[in-house]
Amino acid sequence: MPRPVPGPRARALVAATLTAAILGPVSELHAQASAGSDSVRVTLPAVTVTALREREDVRKIPAAAFVLGHDKLAATATPRLTTLLTTLPGLYAYQETATGEPSVVDPRGFTANGLSSYLKVLLDGQETRDLENGNVDWDWLVPEDAERVEIVQGPGAWAYGDGAEGGILNIVRARPALGTSARGSVRGGSFGQVGGNLGFGWANERWNLGLDGGRRVADGWRERSREEVSSAGVNVHFRDGVLPRGSLSVSFLDADREDPGYLTPDQLADDPEQAENPQDAIKSQRVLLNAALTAGNGRIGEWRLSPYARLEDGEQVKTLFFETDFHPTEAQVFGAELGWRKDAGLAGRPLSLQAGVTGEASRLESDYHLGTDDTGPHITDTEAERSSISAYAGARLELDGATTLRAGLRGDRIFTNAEEHGGVIAPDPTSLGDRTMEALSPYAALQRTLGPRASVYASFSQAFHAPTLDQMYGQRPFTFPFPPPTYITISNGDLQPQRANSAELGTRWDGANGASAMLTAYSMWVRDEIDFDLTNFRYQNISKSLHQGLIGSLGCPVAARLSVMVSGTWQPTTIREGTLDGNQINAVPEGMAYGKLTWAPIANASLDAGVRWVGRQWLDKENDHPIGDFTTVELGGSMRWQHLRASVRVANLLDRRFVETGFIGVSGEERLWPGAGPRATAALKFE
Repeated sequence: MPRPVPGPRARALVAATLTAAILGPVSELHAQASAGSDSVRVTLPAVTVTALREREDVRKIPAAAFVLGHDKLAATATPRLTTLLTTLPGLYAYQETATGEPSVVDPRGFTANGLSSYLKVLLDGQETRDLENGNVDWDWLVPEDAERVEIVQGPGAWAYGDGAEGGILNIVRARPALGTSARGSVRGGSFGQVGGNLGFGWANERWNLGLDGGRRVADGWRERSREEVSSAGVNVHFRDGVLPRGSLSVSFLDADREDPGYLTPDQLADDPEQAENPQDAIKSQRVLLNAALTAGNGRIGEWRLSPYARLEDGEQVKTLFFETDFHPTEAQVFGAELGWRKDAGLAGRPLSLQAGVTGEASRLESDYHLGTDDTGPHITDTEAERSSISAYAGARLELDGATTLRAGLRGDRIFTNAEEHGGVIAPDPTSLGDRTMEALSPYAALQRTLGPRASVYASFSQAFHAPTLDQMYGQRPFTFPFPPPTYITISNGDLQPQRANSAELGTRWDGANGASAMLTAYSMWVRDEIDFDLTNFRYQNISKSLHQGLIGSLGCPVAARLSVMVSGTWQPTTIREGTLDGNQINAVPEGMAYGKLTWAPIANASLDAGVRWVGRQWLDKENDHPIGDFTTVELGGSMRWQHLRASVRVANLLDRRFVETGFIGVSGEERLWPGAGPRATAALKFE
């Protein structure tokens, strides 16, 4: 079947985006709204980020780095951060749920449809992925409760190890201002969406305390897509005094979501709002605990001790191959990191050093029952353990006033084991195997400034993605009814880590009046790629792939109160070797583009119109089943008066029917995830 070709409007948008980024001086984009403007732009002076374990100017990071500032986060009406990420090049946000907001964000051609994340998502520097599958829940806090969101694209294994193959995203909670403060927000919108959040703060020169919490309920735009989400957080920071400076934080998330499932083409044509399954749902409760004590300073050497914990309790009802199973899980993760950094010199040149060691131990209890609750027949009971030890070291040396050399190295050793304790499949305790996996992740980058506003950089790194506990030891049974009854599982205890080598070139430019531009080109060679093998009906290290990309963005004022922002991504992600050599990997769009025009008629008020295009992706590795290109239009606005801010967003204004992602079923049928129709969200906030 011939490959679909983007329409003239889509081609023109991509061409305009990349041409503008190439012809103009180019830069990483800092997304921050100026007074009376909601456009994405880089502003001066410097913006400090902490995603790479130390405070530094985002413009000096040798990567495609972005910051969504608090003004932009507070101005949006959307309840979930993922919607804002659709505007950035190199990220694909998709799989819209109850409110029509994306629930999955994949970087640089990596995709797992939310079952695992290749983007290391941190909340105040702490890991948020779940233990069983390594997936991410994006509802820890609403956008206005964050001070900023930091995104550093490209492999981050040299800093964070497993799970950072496509980049690092750090959500930084807002700290209270001096004195007593309060904030709040209420939201309402299409599909029965209602929500509210409250926050309180106390702060003086020595310490501060922040409390926040909220709840959101939505009936959902599809049948059986209702969701209820509650979250809360407590954060304490204190400065030098009787104790060393440090922090303590507790974050809680309770999510109850129905799962309408994927649809066949016939179902989609008949009614895209219908549900595939009448009873599937996912419930989860998660707690993040994190503390930090810091002593010293950069001049004499700074030490930081950070113990942490993650607690998870989940229940899942899932129907596969006409059999419904109830799957409860409990997980605990405990760890600690000891880090050190120092500002020094080498032959009179500034030198920054950092090093650290991390130890972690975790345990997962996983059951399966036939039916929709734990009263059904007990099929299997599995206990899996995972522990790890890692060490990293890095240095940043200013070779001269314009050139900076950065290097890092991290080593990881991961130990896993599991045992099946009983049930229909294995009545007696059975060992599922022990594994030890190792990875070494080096990194080197060179950056040079070109005058006061432009810079170029080149980098090389290695990264890895370890198989999850579910991929290695998941005991979900697949039953074949012919006598005698036969049970099989799709897990594979012999899986090897997925490994990659990456090279990247980039340039950026920060102009006057908020103008900015960036362009990045990357190539990543991945081997031992972990994927589901339909031939053997299990997870396997089945192939090699080449992830390539060109991402660009441009933002600039075009009139006194008018500004424009465009971004584009071209990411051919192809299978290497074998009969499918050169084919685009399934469920990875080859092209994406976004453009927005913002008008600020008066101070502290803005209106914007945005267009998003996604195209050239397939459901299968053979590239025989294309997913149609789609274009959506959105409108938004924000107005602030003293401490009150009102925001509104209307998405998919033209009621475009489209498919975001999907896969080929075991019987060769297409399984499709439809995108939501037109919807509106309004928010009123007190700041």
